[in-house]
Amino acid sequence: MSASTSETEVLTRRPSTDGSSVEAATTVEPEIIRYHSTSRKVLSFVIFPTMIVVPMTVYFWLVGRGYWPPLVIFSVSFVAMVVLTILEIVHPYSRYWVPHGHDVRADAIHMFTSELVPYHLYQFMFNGLLVATSKKIMGGLGFEIWPHHWPILAQLALLLVMMEFSQTSFHWATHRFPILWRIHAVHHSSPKLYWLASIRFHPTENWLAAVCMVTPVVLLGANIEAMMAFSMFINVFGTTQHANICMTPTPLFNYIFAMPELHRWHHSKDIRCNYGGYLSIWDVVFRTRHMPKSREQQPDNIGIEGMTEKFPKGWAGQMLAPFRDQRELYETPAQQREQNSVATEDR
Repeated sequence: MSASTSETEVLTRRPSTDGSSVEAATTVEPEIIRYHSTSRKVLSFVIFPTMIVVPMTVYFWLVGRGYWPPLVIFSVSFVAMVVLTILEIVHPYSRYWVPHGHDVRADAIHMFTSELVPYHLYQFMFNGLLVATSKKIMGGLGFEIWPHHWPILAQLALLLVMMEFSQTSFHWATHRFPILWRIHAVHHSSPKLYWLASIRFHPTENWLAAVCMVTPVVLLGANIEAMMAFSMFINVFGTTQHANICMTPTPLFNYIFAMPELHRWHHSKDIRCNYGGYLSIWDVVFRTRHMPKSREQQPDNIGIEGMTEKFPKGWAGQMLAPFRDQRELYETPAQQREQNSVATEDR
């Protein structure tokens, strides 16, 4: 099933430098689909809040009935990913962001090596020590810092604000400092956005991010119930945020959450902005938020400026990319200017 031409409009993709429509290795300029039927517009409006609210509701219901939280997180996340896959087929944002076999293979491996392993390694190495240290701190103070008496949703909201500050700061640093950009570039190397691409990270980055985000709140005494709820939230939010699905919920969400519209601009080659992973409030505070007034204006240049054909497309190569000579992976500014000049002459 796909969107019919009678109810959609496809925005024309700019031609490549040689006049062909062959997909480039470093850029995939999307044919953005505009849906005109009422049913499609309603679907675009409700997809994002539904994909967050329903999984979280199911999670709290199952945990409340005594099921083991990690198993619930895995099960609910798996079902959500199946739903996202179907929606990417029947209600896509761009025709040219459909992943190919090599994309799926690499990102599927990333799911295990870049998500599951670093998370559990961090838990194994530090969580016990952090919890013990937290108890000593609380014992020395004579009172608990973390508001355990708050409702779980209020604790989750507090966790989101605190951990998003750490996440936004670390994310900004990965774009600011070359040594961190080497590992973060793996995530931005995908010229397409689809839900599985949300998992394309170098494990070193995920491990460092876990240290920055989790350490402060665990030392403050955050309880395991709130942490598990946070894990459930970021699982469904991150995959939905990157999904190749047309989603246009109320614009007010863009001032609170790091919605797909905001995050697509973050992946644009043309501007550095929108570092929030789940909330956009710190981007608003630090004035790094970017969202054009018109929703018709969308980024069409996803990826890394100057990335060459030599940037690895496979998982093993992407693991080694941060340690290679970066001059092999990126064009120099002079080379970019020369290429742009040739492209202008061809047109």
